Amino acid sequence: MKKNLAIITSHPIQYQVPLFQKLNKSKFLNVTVFFGSKHGYISTKKDLEFNKLINWNIRILKGYKFFFSKKEKDVDSFWLSFSQLKKKFIEEKIDKVLILGWNKLIYLQAIIISLRMGIPIYLRSENNLERKNTFLNKFIKKLLFNLFFKLFDKIFYIGRLNKNFYRYYGVSSSKLIFTPYFVDKDFFKSSVDINKIKIIKKKINLCNNEKIILFVGKLIDRKNPFLFIEYAKKIQIKCKFLIVGDGPLLKSIKEKIKKEKINNVKIIGFKNQIEIANYYKLCDLLFLPSKYETWGLVVNEAFTMNKPCIVTNKCGSRKDLIDDFKTGVIIKTHYTNSSLNKILNLIKLDSSKLKKNIEIKNKLYSTKHSFSAIEKTLK
Repeated sequence: MKKNLAIITSHPIQYQVPLFQKLNKSKFLNVTVFFGSKHGYISTKKDLEFNKLINWNIRILKGYKFFFSKKEKDVDSFWLSFSQLKKKFIEEKIDKVLILGWNKLIYLQAIIISLRMGIPIYLRSENNLERKNTFLNKFIKKLLFNLFFKLFDKIFYIGRLNKNFYRYYGVSSSKLIFTPYFVDKDFFKSSVDINKIKIIKKKINLCNNEKIILFVGKLIDRKNPFLFIEYAKKIQIKCKFLIVGDGPLLKSIKEKIKKEKINNVKIIGFKNQIEIANYYKLCDLLFLPSKYETWGLVVNEAFTMNKPCIVTNKCGSRKDLIDDFKTGVIIKTHYTNSSLNKILNLIKLDSSKLKKNIEIKNKLYSTKHSFSAIEKTLK
Protein backbone atom coordinates (compact mmCIF):
# COMPACT_ATOMS: atom_id res chain seq x y z
CA MET A 1 0.00 0.00 0.00
CA LYS A 2 1.31 3.45 -0.93
CA LYS A 3 2.37 5.93 1.74
CA ASN A 4 0.82 9.39 1.63
CA LEU A 5 3.67 11.89 1.69
CA ALA A 6 3.18 15.58 2.49
CA ILE A 7 5.89 17.92 1.21
CA ILE A 8 6.04 21.35 2.85
CA THR A 9 7.60 24.29 1.03
CA SER A 10 7.23 28.06 0.89
CA HIS A 11 6.14 28.49 -2.75
CA PRO A 12 6.51 26.88 -6.19
CA ILE A 13 10.24 26.80 -6.95
CA GLN A 14 11.35 25.60 -10.37
CA TYR A 15 14.22 23.52 -9.00
CA GLN A 16 12.01 21.51 -6.64
CA VAL A 17 9.29 20.58 -9.12
CA PRO A 18 11.12 17.68 -10.88
CA LEU A 19 11.55 15.96 -7.51
CA PHE A 20 7.83 16.36 -6.67
CA GLN A 21 6.86 14.94 -10.05
CA LYS A 22 9.29 12.03 -9.84
CA LEU A 23 8.28 11.09 -6.28
CA ASN A 24 4.62 11.14 -7.26
CA LYS A 25 5.33 8.49 -9.92
CA SER A 26 6.77 6.19 -7.26
CA LYS A 27 5.18 2.77 -6.70
CA PHE A 28 5.36 3.47 -2.98
CA LEU A 29 4.28 7.11 -2.55
CA ASN A 30 1.37 9.46 -3.15
CA VAL A 31 2.63 13.05 -3.01
CA THR A 32 0.75 16.13 -1.82
CA VAL A 33 2.65 19.43 -1.76
CA PHE A 34 1.59 22.23 0.60
CA PHE A 35 2.61 25.73 -0.53
CA GLY A 36 2.48 28.77 1.73
CA SER A 37 2.34 31.16 -1.24
CA LYS A 38 1.55 31.30 -4.99
CA HIS A 39 4.72 33.35 -5.57
CA GLY A 40 6.48 32.02 -8.66
CA TYR A 41 3.20 30.74 -10.08
CA ILE A 42 0.93 33.78 -9.74
CA SER A 43 3.23 36.41 -8.28
CA THR A 44 1.63 39.60 -6.98
CA LYS A 45 4.88 40.99 -5.63
CA LYS A 46 8.24 41.72 -7.24
CA ASP A 47 11.04 39.32 -6.45
CA LEU A 48 13.17 41.50 -4.16
CA GLU A 49 16.45 40.37 -5.73
CA PHE A 50 15.41 40.13 -9.40
CA ASN A 51 13.51 43.41 -8.89
CA LYS A 52 10.61 42.22 -11.05
CA LEU A 53 7.57 39.92 -11.04
CA ILE A 54 8.70 36.32 -11.57
CA ASN A 55 6.33 33.65 -12.86
CA TRP A 56 8.12 30.57 -14.18
CA ASN A 57 6.75 29.52 -17.55
CA ILE A 58 7.33 25.82 -17.03
CA ARG A 59 4.46 23.58 -15.94
CA ILE A 60 5.28 24.14 -12.33
CA LEU A 61 2.12 22.57 -10.87
CA LYS A 62 1.84 19.58 -13.20
CA GLY A 63 2.32 15.96 -12.13
CA TYR A 64 1.48 16.03 -8.43
CA LYS A 65 -1.31 17.02 -6.03
CA PHE A 66 -0.98 20.36 -4.26
CA PHE A 67 -2.69 22.88 -2.02
CA PHE A 68 -2.09 26.59 -1.50
CA SER A 69 -2.69 28.33 1.81
CA LYS A 70 -6.02 30.19 1.74
CA LYS A 71 -4.60 32.98 3.90
CA GLU A 72 -1.52 33.93 1.94
CA LYS A 73 1.16 36.11 3.53
CA ASP A 74 4.31 37.74 2.17
CA VAL A 75 6.55 35.00 0.74
CA ASP A 76 9.64 36.68 2.23
CA SER A 77 8.17 36.86 5.73
CA PHE A 78 8.89 34.42 8.54
CA TRP A 79 5.11 34.45 9.16
CA LEU A 80 4.34 32.63 5.92
CA SER A 81 2.02 29.85 7.05
CA PHE A 82 -0.65 27.36 5.98
CA SER A 83 -4.09 27.70 7.51
CA GLN A 84 -5.83 24.46 8.54
CA LEU A 85 -2.76 22.34 7.87
CA LYS A 86 -3.79 19.73 10.46
CA LYS A 87 -7.21 19.40 8.85
CA LYS A 88 -5.56 18.77 5.48
CA PHE A 89 -3.21 16.18 6.98
CA ILE A 90 -6.22 14.29 8.32
CA GLU A 91 -8.20 14.57 5.08
CA GLU A 92 -5.25 13.40 2.96
CA LYS A 93 -4.38 10.65 5.47
CA ILE A 94 -0.78 11.78 5.61
CA ASP A 95 1.70 9.07 6.73
CA LYS A 96 4.98 10.95 6.36
CA VAL A 97 6.09 14.58 6.12
CA LEU A 98 9.07 16.04 4.26
CA ILE A 99 9.91 19.67 4.99
CA LEU A 100 12.23 21.73 2.80
CA GLY A 101 13.46 24.28 5.33
CA TRP A 102 12.87 25.72 8.78
CA ASN A 103 13.00 29.51 8.37
CA LYS A 104 9.23 30.01 7.91
CA LEU A 105 6.26 29.44 10.19
CA ILE A 106 4.80 26.95 7.70
CA TYR A 107 7.69 24.56 8.40
CA LEU A 108 7.37 24.86 12.15
CA GLN A 109 3.60 24.32 11.86
CA ALA A 110 4.21 21.10 9.97
CA ILE A 111 6.72 19.88 12.54
CA ILE A 112 4.46 20.58 15.53
CA ILE A 113 1.40 19.04 13.87
CA SER A 114 3.36 15.96 12.79
CA LEU A 115 4.76 15.43 16.29
CA ARG A 116 1.29 15.70 17.81
CA MET A 117 -0.16 13.27 15.26
CA GLY A 118 2.75 10.84 15.54
CA ILE A 119 3.77 11.27 11.89
CA PRO A 120 7.45 10.74 11.01
CA ILE A 121 9.21 13.91 9.80
CA TYR A 122 12.05 14.20 7.31
CA LEU A 123 14.18 17.20 6.37
CA ARG A 124 15.92 18.35 3.19
CA SER A 125 17.63 21.74 3.11
CA GLU A 126 20.83 23.27 1.72
CA ASN A 127 22.54 25.03 4.63
CA ASN A 128 26.28 24.97 5.30
CA LEU A 129 28.71 26.45 7.82
CA GLU A 130 30.32 29.02 5.53
CA ARG A 131 28.06 31.98 6.27
CA LYS A 132 29.69 34.37 8.76
CA ASN A 133 28.18 34.40 12.26
CA THR A 134 29.03 36.18 15.49
CA PHE A 135 30.26 34.11 18.43
CA LEU A 136 26.88 34.57 20.14
CA ASN A 137 24.97 33.39 17.05
CA LYS A 138 27.19 30.34 16.78
CA PHE A 139 26.64 29.52 20.45
CA ILE A 140 22.85 29.86 20.24
CA LYS A 141 22.67 27.86 17.01
CA LYS A 142 24.79 25.11 18.52
CA LEU A 143 22.35 24.74 21.40
CA LEU A 144 19.16 24.99 19.35
CA PHE A 145 20.15 22.91 16.33
CA ASN A 146 21.48 20.06 18.47
CA LEU A 147 17.96 19.72 19.84
CA PHE A 148 16.05 20.67 16.69
CA PHE A 149 17.60 18.04 14.41
CA LYS A 150 16.66 15.29 16.88
CA LEU A 151 13.02 15.80 15.80
CA PHE A 152 13.62 14.26 12.37
CA ASP A 153 13.62 10.56 11.55
CA LYS A 154 16.09 11.08 8.71
CA ILE A 155 17.80 14.09 7.15
CA PHE A 156 18.59 14.25 3.45
CA TYR A 157 21.82 16.11 2.65
CA ILE A 158 22.62 17.58 -0.78
CA GLY A 159 26.44 17.60 -0.75
CA ARG A 160 29.61 17.58 1.34
CA LEU A 161 29.29 21.00 2.97
CA ASN A 162 25.65 20.32 3.81
CA LYS A 163 26.63 17.03 5.45
CA ASN A 164 29.36 18.78 7.46
CA PHE A 165 26.73 21.26 8.65
CA TYR A 166 24.54 18.52 10.14
CA ARG A 167 27.48 16.61 11.60
CA TYR A 168 28.67 19.80 13.32
CA TYR A 169 25.30 20.06 15.02
CA GLY A 170 25.41 16.53 16.35
CA VAL A 171 23.49 14.58 13.71
CA SER A 172 24.80 11.00 13.47
CA SER A 173 25.99 9.65 10.12
CA SER A 174 23.37 6.89 10.29
CA LYS A 175 20.63 9.53 10.24
CA LEU A 176 21.98 11.27 7.13
CA ILE A 177 21.01 10.19 3.60
CA PHE A 178 22.81 11.50 0.51
CA THR A 179 20.28 12.99 -1.93
CA PRO A 180 22.40 15.11 -4.29
CA TYR A 181 21.23 18.45 -5.63
CA PHE A 182 20.26 18.33 -9.27
CA VAL A 183 18.37 20.03 -12.07
CA ASP A 184 16.17 18.42 -14.71
CA LYS A 185 18.76 17.60 -17.36
CA ASP A 186 16.19 16.35 -19.88
CA PHE A 187 14.17 19.57 -19.55
CA PHE A 188 17.17 21.77 -20.29
CA LYS A 189 18.31 19.67 -23.23
CA SER A 190 14.83 19.58 -24.76
CA SER A 191 14.49 23.37 -24.38
CA VAL A 192 17.43 24.14 -26.67
CA ASP A 193 16.37 25.83 -29.91
CA ILE A 194 19.16 25.98 -32.52
CA ASN A 195 17.37 28.68 -34.54
CA LYS A 196 17.09 30.90 -31.46
CA ILE A 197 20.77 30.37 -30.72
CA LYS A 198 21.58 31.63 -34.22
CA ILE A 199 19.50 34.75 -33.51
CA ILE A 200 21.34 35.30 -30.21
CA LYS A 201 24.71 35.03 -31.98
CA LYS A 202 23.67 37.77 -34.41
CA LYS A 203 22.38 40.00 -31.62
CA ILE A 204 25.61 39.83 -29.65
CA ASN A 205 27.68 40.07 -32.82
CA LEU A 206 29.61 36.89 -32.06
CA CYS A 207 32.85 36.58 -34.01
CA ASN A 208 34.50 33.36 -35.16
CA ASN A 209 36.53 31.54 -32.48
CA GLU A 210 35.26 33.95 -29.84
CA LYS A 211 34.68 32.33 -26.44
CA ILE A 212 31.54 33.09 -24.46
CA ILE A 213 31.72 33.35 -20.68
CA LEU A 214 28.31 33.42 -19.03
CA PHE A 215 26.95 34.92 -15.80
CA VAL A 216 23.45 33.77 -14.78
CA GLY A 217 21.75 35.16 -11.70
CA LYS A 218 20.35 38.03 -9.72
CA LEU A 219 22.26 41.29 -9.94
CA ILE A 220 22.77 41.69 -6.20
CA ASP A 221 25.85 42.17 -4.03
CA ARG A 222 25.97 38.54 -2.85
CA LYS A 223 26.20 37.33 -6.45
CA ASN A 224 29.22 39.64 -6.96
CA PRO A 225 28.60 40.61 -10.62
CA PHE A 226 31.26 43.35 -10.50
CA LEU A 227 33.93 40.64 -10.13
CA PHE A 228 32.66 39.16 -13.40
CA ILE A 229 33.11 42.56 -15.04
CA GLU A 230 36.58 42.99 -13.52
CA TYR A 231 37.80 39.81 -15.17
CA ALA A 232 36.13 40.83 -18.42
CA LYS A 233 38.34 43.94 -18.37
CA LYS A 234 41.50 41.94 -17.75
CA ILE A 235 41.05 39.08 -20.21
CA GLN A 236 42.59 40.14 -23.51
CA ILE A 237 41.93 37.02 -25.59
CA LYS A 238 38.82 36.96 -27.76
CA CYS A 239 35.91 36.53 -25.33
CA LYS A 240 32.42 37.87 -24.83
CA PHE A 241 30.99 38.11 -21.32
CA LEU A 242 27.22 37.71 -21.21
CA ILE A 243 25.12 38.74 -18.20
CA VAL A 244 21.78 36.93 -18.05
CA GLY A 245 19.81 38.33 -15.13
CA ASP A 246 18.31 41.41 -13.54
CA GLY A 247 18.28 43.13 -10.18
CA PRO A 248 19.06 46.28 -8.16
CA LEU A 249 22.67 46.53 -9.39
CA LEU A 250 21.71 46.66 -13.08
CA LYS A 251 21.95 50.46 -13.33
CA SER A 252 25.36 50.56 -11.60
CA ILE A 253 26.66 47.79 -13.84
CA LYS A 254 25.57 49.64 -16.99
CA GLU A 255 27.20 52.84 -15.74
CA LYS A 256 30.49 51.06 -15.02
CA ILE A 257 30.53 49.38 -18.44
CA LYS A 258 29.88 52.71 -20.15
CA LYS A 259 32.29 54.75 -18.03
CA GLU A 260 35.18 52.30 -18.36
CA LYS A 261 34.40 51.48 -22.02
CA ILE A 262 34.24 47.74 -21.44
CA ASN A 263 33.24 46.53 -24.88
CA ASN A 264 33.23 42.76 -24.34
CA VAL A 265 30.32 42.66 -21.83
CA LYS A 266 26.74 42.25 -23.07
CA ILE A 267 23.72 42.51 -20.75
CA ILE A 268 20.96 40.16 -21.87
CA GLY A 269 18.47 40.65 -19.02
CA PHE A 270 16.26 38.12 -17.23
CA LYS A 271 15.43 34.89 -19.05
CA ASN A 272 13.04 32.19 -17.90
CA GLN A 273 13.87 28.49 -17.59
CA ILE A 274 13.07 27.57 -21.19
CA GLU A 275 14.92 30.53 -22.73
CA ILE A 276 18.00 30.21 -20.57
CA ALA A 277 18.85 26.74 -21.87
CA ASN A 278 19.96 28.35 -25.15
CA TYR A 279 22.53 30.48 -23.34
CA TYR A 280 23.99 27.47 -21.55
CA LYS A 281 24.24 25.69 -24.89
CA LEU A 282 25.84 28.72 -26.54
CA CYS A 283 28.44 29.51 -23.87
CA ASP A 284 31.88 27.97 -23.40
CA LEU A 285 32.13 28.59 -19.66
CA LEU A 286 29.84 29.56 -16.78
CA PHE A 287 31.19 32.05 -14.23
CA LEU A 288 29.66 32.08 -10.72
CA PRO A 289 31.46 34.89 -8.80
CA SER A 290 29.30 34.79 -5.63
CA LYS A 291 30.53 36.03 -2.26
CA TYR A 292 28.40 33.29 -0.68
CA GLU A 293 26.31 30.50 -2.18
CA THR A 294 24.79 27.61 -0.20
CA TRP A 295 25.05 25.53 -3.37
CA GLY A 296 24.75 27.31 -6.74
CA LEU A 297 22.39 25.34 -8.99
CA VAL A 298 23.49 27.33 -12.04
CA VAL A 299 26.53 25.06 -11.98
CA ASN A 300 24.26 22.02 -12.35
CA GLU A 301 22.41 23.84 -15.14
CA ALA A 302 25.66 24.53 -17.02
CA PHE A 303 26.68 20.90 -16.50
CA THR A 304 23.53 19.75 -18.34
CA MET A 305 25.24 21.13 -21.46
CA ASN A 306 28.65 19.81 -20.30
CA LYS A 307 30.02 23.32 -19.79
CA PRO A 308 32.90 23.82 -17.31
CA CYS A 309 32.46 26.39 -14.56
CA ILE A 310 34.48 29.10 -12.85
CA VAL A 311 33.27 29.37 -9.24
CA THR A 312 34.50 31.11 -6.12
CA ASN A 313 35.73 29.43 -2.97
CA LYS A 314 32.45 30.45 -1.30
CA CYS A 315 30.24 28.49 -3.67
CA GLY A 316 28.82 25.47 -1.81
CA SER A 317 28.78 23.09 -4.77
CA ARG A 318 32.53 23.50 -5.38
CA LYS A 319 33.34 20.64 -2.98
CA ASP A 320 31.17 18.26 -4.99
CA LEU A 321 31.23 19.46 -8.58
CA ILE A 322 34.40 21.45 -9.28
CA ASP A 323 37.81 19.86 -9.65
CA ASP A 324 40.44 22.31 -10.88
CA PHE A 325 41.08 21.95 -14.62
CA LYS A 326 38.86 18.84 -14.79
CA THR A 327 35.35 20.32 -14.48
CA GLY A 328 36.28 23.99 -14.02
CA VAL A 329 38.32 26.10 -11.61
CA ILE A 330 37.88 27.57 -8.13
CA ILE A 331 38.96 31.18 -7.62
CA LYS A 332 38.90 33.85 -4.90
CA THR A 333 35.89 36.12 -4.27
CA HIS A 334 38.06 39.12 -5.14
CA TYR A 335 40.31 39.80 -8.10
CA THR A 336 43.79 38.24 -8.03
CA ASN A 337 46.36 37.60 -10.73
CA SER A 338 46.54 33.93 -9.74
CA SER A 339 42.79 33.58 -10.29
CA LEU A 340 43.10 35.33 -13.64
CA ASN A 341 45.77 32.85 -14.68
CA LYS A 342 43.55 29.93 -13.65
CA ILE A 343 40.71 31.27 -15.79
CA LEU A 344 43.02 31.82 -18.78
CA ASN A 345 44.44 28.31 -18.48
CA LEU A 346 40.92 26.85 -18.25
CA ILE A 347 39.87 28.68 -21.42
CA LYS A 348 42.79 27.09 -23.29
CA LEU A 349 42.00 23.50 -22.22
CA ASP A 350 40.62 20.83 -24.55
CA SER A 351 36.86 20.95 -24.01
CA SER A 352 36.37 17.26 -24.90
CA LYS A 353 38.38 16.15 -21.85
CA LEU A 354 36.42 18.49 -19.60
CA LYS A 355 33.16 17.17 -21.05
CA LYS A 356 33.98 13.58 -20.04
CA ASN A 357 34.70 14.65 -16.46
CA ILE A 358 31.48 16.68 -16.26
CA GLU A 359 29.44 13.73 -17.56
CA ILE A 360 30.74 11.63 -14.65
CA LYS A 361 29.50 14.28 -12.19
CA ASN A 362 26.14 14.44 -13.97
CA LYS A 363 25.54 10.73 -13.41
CA LEU A 364 25.80 11.13 -9.64
CA TYR A 365 24.20 14.55 -9.17
CA SER A 366 21.03 13.54 -10.94
CA THR A 367 17.26 13.32 -10.48
CA LYS A 368 17.51 9.53 -10.58
CA HIS A 369 20.08 9.25 -7.80
CA SER A 370 18.33 11.73 -5.50
CA PHE A 371 14.89 10.25 -6.14
CA SER A 372 16.06 6.69 -5.49
CA ALA A 373 17.59 7.58 -2.13
CA ILE A 374 14.49 9.49 -0.97
CA GLU A 375 12.08 6.82 -2.23
CA LYS A 376 14.02 4.03 -0.51
CA THR A 377 13.94 5.95 2.79
CA LEU A 378 10.27 6.96 2.66
CA LYS A 379 8.59 3.85 1.23
